[in-house]
Amino acid sequence: MGTVRIIDLIELHDSVAELRREGDSVVIDLKPAYVRHWEHRGAGWTGTGRSQSARIAIGSRTEVSVPFAPREVSAGSIHVGGNQLDLIPAPLNETGDVRAQLDFVDGSSVTIDGTGVVIELFGAAADIEALPPDWAPAVDPL
Repeated sequence: MGTVRIIDLIELHDSVAELRREGDSVVIDLKPAYVRHWEHRGAGWTGTGRSQSARIAIGSRTEVSVPFAPREVSAGSIHVGGNQLDLIPAPLNETGDVRAQLDFVDGSSVTIDGTGVVIELFGAAADIEALPPDWAPAVDPL
């Protein structure tokens, strides 16, 4: 049957973010997040846009004022080790310099500088739409 490769990429825009402090970390819960789910089987990639919950935990260097009410994200990215990620792979567990930037539809924004990031998807995924083949990941499938 062959090996199946799966890649999940989170789009921050159009997600609903809830930020909170948890010990030395800032936790961003995306409820839900829009996830580009890709499967490579045989000849090519098949993609599905999904709605699924995600958690981004950033070891915070400084005290960050975080909004308490859920807010809709209009744009954002995460910088890990000097690389800007507009589509964020999940799962991800990296140490080193991290900066998350979230812009909200109400015009506010938050920047979180940290020393590492852990990103995970959780809960049931709901399929929304098929993704166009030209959005497929530009990586070799194993």
